[in-house]
Amino acid sequence: MKQNFDKLDPGSAKFDKAAADIERENAKLSAMEGQLYKVEQALKAVGRENSFFGKMENFGKNLVKSGDHIQQFGKKVSDFGGTLTKGVTAPLLASAGFAVKAAIDYETAFAGVKKTVDGTPQQFARLSNSIREMAREMPSSAVEIANVAEAAGQLGVPIGAIKDFSKTMINLGVSTNLSSEEAASSIAKIGNIMQVSGKDLGTWSGHFGSAVVDLGNHFATTERDIVAMTNRLAAGGKLAGMTTQDILGLATAMSSVGIEAEAGGTAMTQTLTGIGKAVDGVGDGAKEKLELLARVSGVSAQKFAETWKKHPVEALQEFIKGLERGAKQGKNVDEVLSALDMTGIRQGNMLKSLALASDRMGEAVSRSNSAWKENNALTNEASKRYETTESQLKIFK
Repeated sequence: MKQNFDKLDPGSAKFDKAAADIERENAKLSAMEGQLYKVEQALKAVGRENSFFGKMENFGKNLVKSGDHIQQFGKKVSDFGGTLTKGVTAPLLASAGFAVKAAIDYETAFAGVKKTVDGTPQQFARLSNSIREMAREMPSSAVEIANVAEAAGQLGVPIGAIKDFSKTMINLGVSTNLSSEEAASSIAKIGNIMQVSGKDLGTWSGHFGSAVVDLGNHFATTERDIVAMTNRLAAGGKLAGMTTQDILGLATAMSSVGIEAEAGGTAMTQTLTGIGKAVDGVGDGAKEKLELLARVSGVSAQKFAETWKKHPVEALQEFIKGLERGAKQGKNVDEVLSALDMTGIRQGNMLKSLALASDRMGEAVSRSNSAWKENNALTNEASKRYETTESQLKIFK
């Protein structure tokens, strides 16, 4: 605002009014200058603050990034912890529980062994250690082996033979269609019939098992059928003077032509008894029966009697072959058997069936004796079974 001071008289009313206006305007101007200064200082302060907050913003961003990394790391640690719990801790706890249960089960099973077997604390300790060692080498648990040992004790196997006997039964259970308990029951009974001494049962059972496995591998029969038939023939064969391996061969020949154990065992026992009486001169017409047996076999009565007393299975084999020859020559086999008082239907059917495969009988007896002597068929068969993945996993477990 521009004022014309030249035309105003000092002291006049207009002059005083104009001067007052100028003072007011100057005051406003000073006030505005003060405000401008404050604004300037404020702007400078804002600039410094922007710089600081810029740095703080960057720091904040970095902190956020670090937080993200920390969060990710924490998540990874958490995930690892979960994996560790599921993959390691839980299985370890489960394994510990399994181990405890296995230990309790074994303690119970071995208590059963102690109930059926007589022995000192030291003998039981050695037996327990041997069972545990077998469990590390065979696809059977210590509990399963202890159950076999208990069954062996019930059948009269002494503590000194338990280890070898049980090992053979476990091998048979793995290598054949016999279960370990089934094998133990049958073979121990056969051993008792054959009057095998207790201390020899462990070794004897090993030879028995090898013969059974070899025969089962080479003839049209199974190990279960061979053992079942042998059980039926054992008493009659023993009384006739046959060895265990001879009886095993005869049992193999009979079961391989479809003769069942129950019927065949009874029929063969009757046959062996009848031949034995004829050789010993017991009963009516014993001499005539011996001469007929010899004639059918193609030898003299004296020769037949001597062979029967030394090797009864060979004399029986020659008689069976003679029946086969007679049938081929057109002779009436039923008349021959009737004259020998071998008239039972089962007995006649059994002898006729064997006659049709007389060569197999000789082969079975020969093979049984060889396998018994070599005593390695069962071990070899079991070793092959133990090499399978399934068996290795069981052993590892």
